[in-house]
Parts: sequence; structure tokens; C-alpha cells
Amino acid sequence: MKLEELLKLALSAMENPSANQAEEDIVKIIIALEEQFGDSQKVIAEELQKLAKQIERHGQADVAMEFKQRTTSAMLRMNMERRRGLRPQPLFAASVQTNVVISPLPVNAIAISESSNLSPQTQPDTTILVAKPKSSASSVLNGASVEYVCHASRNISDDVGLFCRDFKGKKIWSDTNSDACVIKFSQGPELLIVNELGFSCSIVLSIENLDQVLEDLEAKKYRTVESFATPKGKAMVLISESGSKFALIARR
Repeated sequence: MKLEELLKLALSAMENPSANQAEEDIVKIIIALEEQFGDSQKVIAEELQKLAKQIERHGQADVAMEFKQRTTSAMLRMNMERRRGLRPQPLFAASVQTNVVISPLPVNAIAISESSNLSPQTQPDTTILVAKPKSSASSVLNGASVEYVCHASRNISDDVGLFCRDFKGKKIWSDTNSDACVIKFSQGPELLIVNELGFSCSIVLSIENLDQVLEDLEAKKYRTVESFATPKGKAMVLISESGSKFALIARR
């Protein structure tokens, strides 16, 4: 699948009111990249980042951030399903060209945000850097870093077992109601597993001066819509005018 086709599919997924169809389109993008570049998830993550940069070049920073969050979550979910035998292993071209370069599209194509680079290794697949959108929020979020990648679960107990057993993670925290827990891996940010019901945030960023940042973001039309517990304090979920969500906690 060519870059233009992948980009069109990515934008279609972000605009689709059906969460299920949007998820299917994101999975199609990841599978298409696997078929082209092989099973190196680091390479797949880099190619997804290139797609994000193309979208971001046209000022769609909020869409870009959401795309990165969704692809991070989708890659985790696909890995988990493959480990369980619920999804086929990736199919590769007979001769994978890992040195293929996606060249930038003309400026009249489309674009997403700047520096989120998930780098899943063969273990937990969760190394990522924070998105720093070139939008009105860019200066406010400057210096933020990824604290947790969120995984919405239908069965927290089963998923904890999977990530600890198959991905060599270690459960280090759970809330009092057992509605959330944290898995730590040998590298990368920690994985926050939460009850899937009603949860739509894929990433938690830590930042200094949280109260001031929340005030600044609200002045830029971001709304605080909910909060949830983490071992490092309460996370505040914000939503942009375009509908993308992310959470912030105070850096310790």
C-alpha cells in the first residue's frame, strides 16, 4: 500500500464515528506496514511516525496525537491477540526491504504531530516518546514525557497474566477496586491496564506545574472531562475540540 493510500486510510479512521471501524482501519495500516517492512516493530513504529509527521505538517496536531495513541494501543492489542492465537501472525513479503524510505508528500496532502516514537521491542513493545504537537498546545506541553501507556481490558485479571507471563512484566500496583493495575517491564514506560468500559484514553503524560498547565490548556479550548488513579497520583483526562484525549499527571 502506497503512502498516499495509508495516509488516506489513517485520516479516514480518525474521522470515522464508528470506533470499531476506526480500529479496523488502524489495524489495516499496521498489517500493510508489516507486509512491506517485516516483523520489526521498531521499524513499524518508525513508519507510523512518518505518517504522523505527514499529517502534522498541515496543522492537524490533535488528530496526529490521537493517531499515535490509537496505533500504540492497537499494536499492544495485536501482539496480545497473536500471543493468544486469536490473530494470525504477520505475513511478510518474500524479500523485505527494510531500507525503504517513505519520502515526504507535497504540502497539499495532509499531516499529524511531531515526536511520539513508540519503539516496541520483542518484549513488551512499549517504548515511546511524547508527542509535542505544533498546535496552540505545543508550548504548554513542552517537556512532557510518557509515564504510562494505557491498555483498555475486557478482563484485567487475564491480561495481567498474559503481560506478566508472556511479556515478562511485573505487576507493581493495583487500585483498591481492582479496576486498574500497572505492569512494569525491563524497559519503556509502564503499562496501565484499565477496565475497558467507558475508557478511551491511550496515554498518560507527566509534566511539571500540572495546575498551571491545566489552566493554560483550558484557555486553549481543552476540557478536563474525568480523572483516574495511578500509583503516581491522580491523572486528569483532557479532550480537545477535535475529540482526541490524553491524560496528564504531575511529575514527581
